[in-house]
Order: sequence, then C-alpha cells, then structure tokens
Amino acid sequence: IINNYQKDYTSQTLTVNKSQLDFNNKGDVNISAKSEFGVTGVSSYGKLTFNNTGNVNIYGEILPGDKTGQTNVVGIQSTGTEVTTTVTDKVNNFNIILKGAGVDNDGTSYSITMSDGSKFDVNSKTFNIKMDIASNVQDDTPEGHTSDLAYGLYTNNGSINIGENTLTDINISQGIGKGYAVYSTGKAKVDLLGDTVINVDGKDGAVGVSARDGGSANATGKNISISATSTNGNATAVEANNGTGAGGEIVKLGGENTENLILKAEGKNYATGIEVVNHDGGAKETGSKVEINSKNLVIDVHSKDSEAAGIWVQNSTTTESSDEKIASVVVNSENTVINVTSDTEGKALGLVTMSQGKLDINGNLEVNAETAILTRGNAVTNINQNNDKTVKLNGDIEFNYDKPTSGTPVDATLNLNLSNAESYFKGKIVVTGEEIPENYEKVSEMNLGLSNQAVWENTGDSLVSNLTLDNGIINNTSAENDISVGTLKGNGGAINMAAEIGNDGKATSGALNINTINDNTKLNINYSGTDN
Repeated sequence: IINNYQKDYTSQTLTVNKSQLDFNNKGDVNISAKSEFGVTGVSSYGKLTFNNTGNVNIYGEILPGDKTGQTNVVGIQSTGTEVTTTVTDKVNNFNIILKGAGVDNDGTSYSITMSDGSKFDVNSKTFNIKMDIASNVQDDTPEGHTSDLAYGLYTNNGSINIGENTLTDINISQGIGKGYAVYSTGKAKVDLLGDTVINVDGKDGAVGVSARDGGSANATGKNISISATSTNGNATAVEANNGTGAGGEIVKLGGENTENLILKAEGKNYATGIEVVNHDGGAKETGSKVEINSKNLVIDVHSKDSEAAGIWVQNSTTTESSDEKIASVVVNSENTVINVTSDTEGKALGLVTMSQGKLDINGNLEVNAETAILTRGNAVTNINQNNDKTVKLNGDIEFNYDKPTSGTPVDATLNLNLSNAESYFKGKIVVTGEEIPENYEKVSEMNLGLSNQAVWENTGDSLVSNLTLDNGIINNTSAENDISVGTLKGNGGAINMAAEIGNDGKATSGALNINTINDNTKLNINYSGTDN
C-alpha cells in the first residue's frame, strides 16, 4: 500500500526515474494519490512491471472535489523511447479510478498517457478505467489553462497494447467538458485485443475511439461495445479524423473471431456512429480509413437538435486522383443494421458520403433512417457489389447540395444492388438543396440493380441514371409519383403503377420516362387503383 497526500502541491505517489521497478508480491498493489492541487498516481520514465498475483488499484482524487485542481489528474504517465509499463497475466484486475477535474494547457485528466515512444502493455484478466468528473465542479483553473478534457487511454507517438485475454472496461463521466475514451495521435498505436466495453459521457462532447493526425486504433475482441453520449454537445462512437497532420489515421474494428460489434452515439448536437474525415483532403499524404470485420454490426445513433448519421465519410476534395489519399470506410460485417433518428425533421441520415469520400458495404445491410443515403461531391458508395447479399433500405436516397457547408455539385457515384426476394428499398431518389447552381443538379451515376424478385417501393418523384432489371419489381405507390430512368437494361421485370380513376372514368398515373432501353429488356407494366 502506497499512499500520498499533498495539500498545496501535486501528489505524485510513485515515480520510476530511469530505473526499473518490479512488483512480484503475492496479493494486491494499492497506489493512492490525493490532493487539492493535482494528482498523479504513477509517473514512470524507466521500466515498471506489475507481476503480483492479486489486483492493482491506482486511485487519484482531487479534494474536496467541489473545484477544479491546479494541475493534471493522472493515473499513469510515461514518456521516452526506452520507457515501458507492463502488467503481466498474473495480475487479476488492473483498476484505475480517478475523481475530480484536473487542469492543463492542453488537457485535464488522463487515466493513461503514453508519449514519445513509451509503451504500455496489459495482460491482466481485466483492465478497468473509471473516471468521474462531477457536473457541479466549480471552474477554478489558472489563467491560460483548461479543465474541459478527459481521456481514458491517450497516446501521442506512443503505444498501448491490451492483450487478447484481457477484458477492457472504460467508463468516463465528464460533467464539465468533453470526454475521450481512446485517443491516438501522432503515429501512435492503440490495440485492444480482448473483449472491450467503452462508455463515455461528456457534457460538451463525447468520443469513444479517436484516431487523429496519424494515429491508429484497433479493437479485435469477440464482443466490442462502444457508446458515446453528450447532453450538450456532439457525440461520436468512432472517428478517424485528420486535422493538420499528413494523414494516415486508421481504425480497425473487429477480426476473424469478432461476433458482435455495437456502436452507439447520442448527442444534443451532431451524433455519428462512424465518422471519417480528411480536412483539407488534397494536402494529405494518406487518407483516413476505418475497416470493420465482424459477424454482426449494429449502429444506433440519435440527435436531439441536429444531424445524426450512422456512417459519415468525407474527403473534402472533388478532384483527388490518388486512391491512397481518399477517406474511406469498408464494412465487411456479415450482418449490418443501422438505426438513426433525430428529433429534428430531415436530419436522420443512415449513410453519408461527401467530397470524394468512399464507402464499401460488402455484407447484408439494413438501414432505418429518414434519409437512408445522402451523397454529393464525387463521392463513391458501393453496396452489395457482388450481388450475393440481402439489402433492406428504409428511407430516401438524396443527392444533396448545400452551399453554406460545401458548395459541391450533387453528382456522386452510388452503386446499389438488391439481388434477392428478401431485399427491398422503400423510399424515393431525389436531388435536394436550395438555390442549386446551373449544372450542379445533374446526377449521372445513380446505378440501381433489381434482380430475383427484389423490390423498390417508390414513394415520390425519383430518378435513376442506370437501372438494371433482372426479374426485379418496382411498385410506384402513388399516381402522383414520376420515375425518370436514363438507361434501362437487363432481362426485365414488373413495374406496378398506382393509378386513380376520375369521375369521367379515365385512369391517370405517374409518368415512367426512360431515355434509353436495351432491346432485350421486357417490361410487365401493371396499373391498379381506385375511384377518385
């Protein structure tokens, strides 16, 4: 048991300075730091090993807790290329518990912070982080400092490795600012190889897993759950986001043994399940990327006052020629379900691809959102390219123009294949936006395939650049809905048009306009309706 209390200075309980310290005892290791000023449980600039046969408990607390401290609140901090902190598989539970708000010029509270080549390696049975910063803490930060950031695992050009037999549980409650559960930046790497549960609640913002400015993060356990909640700000479950760096952010979630991957985000403002953005995309050496591999992927997103998106991919360019520089998301999950809602009408978006961002979904897919797909600016979206999966889309498809935030043309590539009788799309395909400049409204690559009794239930005026019908079905649900098709090909299918019969006995229905039709395509067009 090692305890330290300081009233007017930082309480730094255990320091390893260019030396080696091993805990090989039978039983627990308890390290406690308490102070009104600031706390650091462990500060290591050498080699530190926890090899005891019990638990390790690292506790830090700002006293009495009603005000912010004057320096950091830290569980373990390390820096340097020869610096390592190791937790062996002899340890049962490795626990870090922090209470109170720290202060710094670039952050406040850190459970683990590794920088400049330092390494943190954990193989205990469980690894548990609990951070609690109360919402009623009085801001007493010195001038020029902040108290509004909290990090669970933070590394800047360091590495954090949590072993495949370790259950990781990170729980962050940041009542006066923004919380990050995992933050990797500056060519750093974080590997969470065992089952992982992340819950982060930040009053002014929350992010579950963040790779920024060259950082990378991997989670490959059998079961992975990541949840981000913010009562007053944005919430993102997973992000690969490039700011001022050269790019190369990579997040890989899941692996060959991953059964369930659950991502949740709920925010007052913007909320996203997966967000991949290249800011100033053309200036990057490598694009930000996210790759998903699992049996089941579930994404649940809700926003109270703004946009909510299941997956958002944006490259911030329109003419980039190098695929390596493109922001991208690849979903290889066997089954993907995306549910998105917003309390603001028109703001629930399932899949978003913008400004040359690229999205590939290669497994079964179900999307439930007011807008199932929104795209623009030469982005590329590929869904069921091999025509061997089940796709269910509940929501519209929008080719969007937005002058204040983008100003790019609506044109983008969407390859959507519905290839079996269980597949359907319920919605309309439209161009949206206000004051769209001339020629910015043209759509040339809305490519829809309907085969083997797959159904499109059209709910409004719609456009399709290239429609392939191979025993597919289109149900036009209203006599007021028009469908415009650039090129129709395939062996054909059924088109069922709703009609209205007027008092004069004449039937009227929406128009089906086809510019070019393949000679071998045969259509069975049916009209049905009721008296007006």
